[in-house]
This record gives sequence, C-alpha cells and structure tokens, in this order.
Amino acid sequence: SASAAATVRVVLVDGCKEVALPLSRMRRKENYLAHQRRLEACALARMKMQKKGRITDEDVLEVLRVWAFTPNPVRRNVIPKGERWVYSDTLGLVRSRCSSACVETRLAAVYPDMMRLLSRWVTPRCSKLFGCSFPFTSINLNFAYGARLHRDRHNVGPSLLRALGDFEGGALGYLPDDDKKLPLEALPFEKRVKIDTRSEFRLIDGQRAHCVEDFTGERFSIVFFCCGSYPRASASLRRSLVRAGAVWPTKPSLSAFCRRLRPPRGYNVPAPLQVEGKRKASNQDYAAGRCRRLRRKTKVDAEAADTMDEEEEEDGENEEKEESEEAEHDLAKRKERQISGRFRLLRHPHLALGLQLQRVYTMSVLVRKCKGDLQKLTALRRKLQDPATFEPVVES
Repeated sequence: SASAAATVRVVLVDGCKEVALPLSRMRRKENYLAHQRRLEACALARMKMQKKGRITDEDVLEVLRVWAFTPNPVRRNVIPKGERWVYSDTLGLVRSRCSSACVETRLAAVYPDMMRLLSRWVTPRCSKLFGCSFPFTSINLNFAYGARLHRDRHNVGPSLLRALGDFEGGALGYLPDDDKKLPLEALPFEKRVKIDTRSEFRLIDGQRAHCVEDFTGERFSIVFFCCGSYPRASASLRRSLVRAGAVWPTKPSLSAFCRRLRPPRGYNVPAPLQVEGKRKASNQDYAAGRCRRLRRKTKVDAEAADTMDEEEEEDGENEEKEESEEAEHDLAKRKERQISGRFRLLRHPHLALGLQLQRVYTMSVLVRKCKGDLQKLTALRRKLQDPATFEPVVES
C-alpha cells in the first residue's frame, strides 16, 4: 500500500525493538531517537507555557534536560582544541553557508515550541532589567563544553547570555577592550574579565573575544543574539520567526543596547622586536603572505594549464637505471600534458561560483570566478582534484 511504501522497518539498538520509521526521516542527518526526544521536549515546553505565571529557570532547565543534542562539527571557532565537535544547536535565523543571505534553521521550523518557550522566559526578565525587550533573531543552545577564545563575527549588536545547570566554574571569560585590531593569539588573555552568567542574564558584545572557563558538572548555556544578515530576511521569514517568539531588531533598538556597553579601548601590547632594522613579522603578516603566495601559485597554475609548454628532448647516454627512471618521468609528463586545463562540471562544488552542470570551464575562468577569495581558491584547488566533481577534458 501507499502507507506501507512510505515507511521502513528499523531495528533500534537501544531497547532492541523494531519500529516503522517514516522514509522521510531516513534522509535526515539526525537519528530517530533524537527526533523523538526533541518532540518530547516540545511537548513539555507546551505544557510549561500553558500553566499560569511566568516561565521559571527550573522550567527551562527541565526542558533542556529532555532536549536531545547531537554532535555539531560546524562551529569550528568555538570547538576546544583536541575536539572535533560540540553539543550546540541554533534556533532562528542564521547566515547561509553558500551566500550572504539568511535562512531559518531547520530546528526552529520543526521544533518551534522550543523557541517560544525561551522567548517567554527571557522577555519579562529583560523588561525588568532594561525596561524594554531585548532584540534577537536567534538563540544558541550549548551543552557540556567550554568554548575556546573566539569572536562571533557574523553577529550584530550585543548578545544576552545565561547559564543553567548543576556545575562549578564555567564563568565567561570576556575581553571588554578587544577592538579586533589584534589576532586572538596576541590578545592579553590575563586581562580577561570573568563574568558570572549563572545568577542572572549578562550583556556582552559577541564580536569581542570571549570564552568559557573550565567547569565541572552539568552546564547549559543559552545565548540570544541578532544574525548580521537580518536586514536581508524576507517578509515571510520575518513573520515566521516573530510568531515563534523572536523580537525583531531595528537600528534604534540595537543602538540603544549598544550604548549600554562601553566602547573598546584596545590593548597595548609590547612593540614587536626589531631585527636588523626590520619589524618582526606578526600573525597578520604571515596570513597576508600566505594569501599572496596562494594567489600567485594559483595564477601560475592557470597560466600553465592554458599554455602548454613544449617538452625538450634530452641527449646523451645514461645508465640503465637512470634511463628507466627518465622514461617513467617522460610518460608521466605526457599524461599530464594531455589535460588541457579544461574541466567539465559533473556535480555542484557548493562554492557559490554560479557554475552550470555539464559546462566546460578553463582553469583561468574558475580562478576569476573566485574573485580573489582565499577560502574559495583553497576549496577550488581541492575540488579540482576530485574527478567526480570536475572531470578533466582530455585532448583528442
């Protein structure tokens, strides 16, 4: 039947039971048990919102303990060193990975009651603390990890933080005078301010360097912030998020909260050492030099791919071993020369270059489409090595 075709029989390892799993669920990245737990958390959130009175910290903590976190390897700027993923979920508006536009997270669309509960929880407390509602488009949920020193460069305006749970330590390490002129490694970490986010909500500028101090126990953190791409959100997306509880920002509302934070004064660090009249290279110098070298190398590769060099013949007698090695080298050169520097696109590389499938592109055209973007150039060089994405066009 049609209903039977839409389900798959799956044996769950947890409990050793067999269930009928919707086929659509099989295509999702999360597993079935995590989805069920999140539905239970949403049901509990609806029950909390139906009761009289305001939402308490205990209500939110109870729902978060039911909510299922799945490993998130995407937030590389917060992942502690030595780890490969963290427990971190985002509800609401986020910046698209393929463009500068913004999209609604799938978690907000599938589990809207979580965002409604957190909005009902924070709004009356902001009115009491600040005399007005705090503008936010997104909520970040974190569990069981201490974020390393980082800046939230895609946010706009201040962020509002709160930590819940049974834990010791876990204060927020914040550098209030970070003016973003120094790389993170050069900041005076000993001058950080430790902020207690467990007792009450705290307001910080997420674009200034901050981290989480070491802690023991069960720690949840909730961060309310504004996605920097919010002005490009469509009217329908804006209405959907406002219905889910978001307080849509405006320039006056963001400016009012920005004025509550003291402007950064910067950090005075010792002047770099002078060696033979030259300044010692900084991290920014190394990064700029690496960028120039990569662009220069890519340009040379493009020119070499478009204009094939003529192979010179070598004369002279060599030993038998040397002749064998030279023959193998010549064979490899001939195979390499067969590739004309033209590639047929078989599947999208997801680099936002505006490419079309089955079209043939030269190396120089692909490089120009990157428009000098270092990350795109690096990713392009990696993608060109995959014949399943870019098929080399061999001369006939």
